[in-house]
Amino acid sequence: MLLDEIDSLWKTWSAQCERAVLNADADWFRRQANALDHRDKRTDAQKDRARFEAEVWRLLTVERVPERKILDGDTCFVQRKDEQPLTDKEKQEIRELEQLNRHAVVEDMIGKSYKRTDDGDYVAVSKGGGALIVEWTLGKRRYSCRFKNGRCVRDAIRDIAKL
Repeated sequence: MLLDEIDSLWKTWSAQCERAVLNADADWFRRQANALDHRDKRTDAQKDRARFEAEVWRLLTVERVPERKILDGDTCFVQRKDEQPLTDKEKQEIRELEQLNRHAVVEDMIGKSYKRTDDGDYVAVSKGGGALIVEWTLGKRRYSCRFKNGRCVRDAIRDIAKL
């Protein structure tokens, strides 16, 4: 299926190229050169989101995975919190600083964002406050995309499934 799509795109592009040569259409070649020169200006987060959406679309259309299976996490997506452990020294420093300062001030002083877990431990989190990272493997490459929470992941999948 994918090879048919690639073959179709190649035939379309080569026909356009041939027409441009026969018509001496230098503008067509300039447009192709501009497309190459003005590389992708999206942020890394935007590129990650586009890869995630492409993978969901591939699962829905090529692999024919039902939407509910993707939403349930029964596919190749792995979800994890964007948290990292703090050293014992960092935890002690936070405890001492929190006695005299507000949370935001302590974060500025230690140069990290952190939160207290349900069991009372401290963990470092992304600036967003502990985002959810969705990871998947395609071929030999590993990809990831950051979401605010699990609901945002489900909403993104549902939006793609509606297309």
